[in-house]
Amino acid sequence: MKIHKLIFTVILLFGALSAFPFGGATIRYLEKGKTVKTENVTLPEVEPGVWRLRIPAKDIPRNTVVQIIFDEGTAQKGEDGYIVTPDSQMATFALEKGGVSRAFTIPLTGMKTPRACYAAIVKGLRFEGSTQIKIENGVYEHSINFNIADDQIPGGKAYEDIIVDYYKLEGDNANYSGMGRAYRKYLLDNKIVRPLRERVKNNPNLKYTAESIFVRLKNGIKNNKDKIAKQTPENEPKLIVMKDFDNCMKIMRELKSMGLDDVEMCLVGWNAGGFDGRYPQLLPIPEEFGGEKKLRQTIATARELGYQITNHICNTDAYEVSDCWDEKYIARRADGKMRHQLILAGGRAYYPCQKMHVEMFMDENNKTILDLGFKGTQHNDVYTCILPYPCFDPRHPCTKADTGKYMGIVAAASQKAHGGFGSEGPSDTFAGNLDFALYVWAYPNHCGKKSEVLNCGPVPLWQIVYHGIILSNPYWDTIDPTLPKSTAGTRFGGVGEKWKKVLKMVELNGRPVFYFYITDKNLSMVKEMYDIYEPMKYLQYEFMEDHRELSPGVFLTTFSDASRVLVNYSDSDFNFEGNIVKSRGYKLLPGGMN
Repeated sequence: MKIHKLIFTVILLFGALSAFPFGGATIRYLEKGKTVKTENVTLPEVEPGVWRLRIPAKDIPRNTVVQIIFDEGTAQKGEDGYIVTPDSQMATFALEKGGVSRAFTIPLTGMKTPRACYAAIVKGLRFEGSTQIKIENGVYEHSINFNIADDQIPGGKAYEDIIVDYYKLEGDNANYSGMGRAYRKYLLDNKIVRPLRERVKNNPNLKYTAESIFVRLKNGIKNNKDKIAKQTPENEPKLIVMKDFDNCMKIMRELKSMGLDDVEMCLVGWNAGGFDGRYPQLLPIPEEFGGEKKLRQTIATARELGYQITNHICNTDAYEVSDCWDEKYIARRADGKMRHQLILAGGRAYYPCQKMHVEMFMDENNKTILDLGFKGTQHNDVYTCILPYPCFDPRHPCTKADTGKYMGIVAAASQKAHGGFGSEGPSDTFAGNLDFALYVWAYPNHCGKKSEVLNCGPVPLWQIVYHGIILSNPYWDTIDPTLPKSTAGTRFGGVGEKWKKVLKMVELNGRPVFYFYITDKNLSMVKEMYDIYEPMKYLQYEFMEDHRELSPGVFLTTFSDASRVLVNYSDSDFNFEGNIVKSRGYKLLPGGMN
């Protein structure tokens, strides 16, 4: 054994036997990767069981990484315990060397060792922060880092105090479920979010969303094989029609005839240029799909069938082919160049400054959508799949926090106009104005990227926080859950076979979504999942209180009304309190059952 390992082991043993105070931390200031200053601090206990680290914005140097290591934030290879990252992944202490960093999709991380368990909630300067796991010679170090950089912050100065609160978790709270409950309690106590049960009162559109499955029908997309970056009306590729409005009406009628009464429909790519076609332009409705007259007929048909019907838009793409294109509303990088992304169906996609989007397009787009007759939880592409970006245009500069504020304004306006707001991923930038997440993870390559350090895959930290507050579907791959094959392919990884996808939906009480492979020929798969979900959908109004593995491959999820869900991924039947859960099966034990 190396000397430093022996010393570390002695320190750990001494810590386990002595009553050293909880709540110390080390602060390192790094420039160009090198430590230039170190401080050891004792944190004040700001409320029972909560210790606060605060660094005033005025004291934070520019172009510096501020790294915070809680005294309890170290462990040794081979110890019991784990670290949980903001994207709901877990690292057990199994490696000799390595490292990984994760941005704060939710501003929560935590650690459990034989000595202590804590949840760390970032309450100031979150969007400049990340959590890091660093492993050297078998020693794990869990830190929270804040990058104060001129190329990330307009003006270069920290615009908020750094605030990190450390919650001591003991007894039944000393686990990842306790970490999630601590953050949920903070959100509820501070009225940042409200329970779904309260929010559906006097909001029939949201109530319908909460008690329905979600069926998305893609109308069409431009042929992007030539990757034309700068599209014009003259060189714009032709639309590929995937589902015209007549086909959409046929699918809705067939779903109704099969006995599916609670379905929220969503038209995708219905707008000018189709999917990712000409944003922020929405009109005219493509004649290839049937035009505006047929679209209105489709919306009227949905209502006649008793279905709520909404639509898909995107506020993070802007294209030069749009009839309202103007460089003035595009976000700028620190070097002054327009912030852009890939060449998508509409050409080179540019990121709008969200402040400018609010001022120039938000109200008019909502008016257009309402005039067409859509009503329901508005789906805004990738808004919660990405974290806010800065804008360095001197005419409308925005920090990441400013951008997040304007995104929240967009979401709130959609809630007011349409009854609800949904988006694609897990980021809780504006959690108080989010009603539905299309998926929480696309593990292992997107929204939960794979890492050797994060060796346990996702745990339902996000659902512990938000189930009963924000509706969600667990994975990219649990979209079309009853489709026999994986929908994720090699790009987004996946859960696996159909039975695994169905069990994951049940385990986490996901809201069923059908999208990628739905046609008028395979609607039986929608009916199959609808029938599984109907007896369980009452749980959408309940908090997820606890999640644990009872035996290899057997998981128990407990909800706030005392309902329990058992799922068995193993090859053997499992006996739980006299209830036999079949291999590859599940069992719902409603609240009040023994």
